[in-house]
Amino acid sequence: LAGLLLDERGNRMTPSQHNRGGKSYRYYSSQALIHGQTAKQGRMGRLPAHEVERHVIRRLTRLLTTGHELLDQFTIPADDAATRQALLDGATAWTDLGTREPAQIRAFLLATLRQISVHEQEVRIALSQSGLRAVLFRGGEIPHVALKPHSEREDQDDVIQLTVTATIRRCGGVTRLI
Repeated sequence: LAGLLLDERGNRMTPSQHNRGGKSYRYYSSQALIHGQTAKQGRMGRLPAHEVERHVIRRLTRLLTTGHELLDQFTIPADDAATRQALLDGATAWTDLGTREPAQIRAFLLATLRQISVHEQEVRIALSQSGLRAVLFRGGEIPHVALKPHSEREDQDDVIQLTVTATIRRCGGVTRLI
C-alpha cells in the first residue's frame, strides 16, 4: 500500500520494519511521526502493515464476490448485458486476490486504487472506477501499471468510495487496527 496510504490528517504513511527477538515486524508509519512533526501527527503514528492490508484486501474481495454491489458501483449507463457479464467474469477471475503473489496483489492495487485513509473508526478506500473496469475487462491478466500521483483535479466521478469498519486500539503499547 506504499504510496496510497494516508492517516486521518492526510499524512502519507510509508512502510517501515522493526526486528525484535529474531522476528521481523512490518508497519506503516506516518510521515509526521518520522519527521517529528507532533503537531501534524494523527492519533496513529504507526500501524501494523498486515492488519491494514488484511482489511483492504478483504473489502476488495467482498466487492469482487458480490455481483450486485459490483454492478451497482461500476457499470455505466451505456453498458449492455455483455459488458456487465464481462465485468462479472473479470471479478470472478480476481476473487482469489488475497492468496495471489505479492507482486500480483500490488499490481492490482496500483491499477485500481486512488487512496486509502485510516481513521479512528474506519478505513476509507477510494477506488478508480475506470481503473477497476480496465482490470476486470482483462480477466485474470496481471495489470502492468506504475504508481502515478492522481491530481485533485481529476474527474471525481471516477472515484468510488468503499469503507471498512475498523477501530484503532492500543494493546500493550502497540496500536492495532481491529
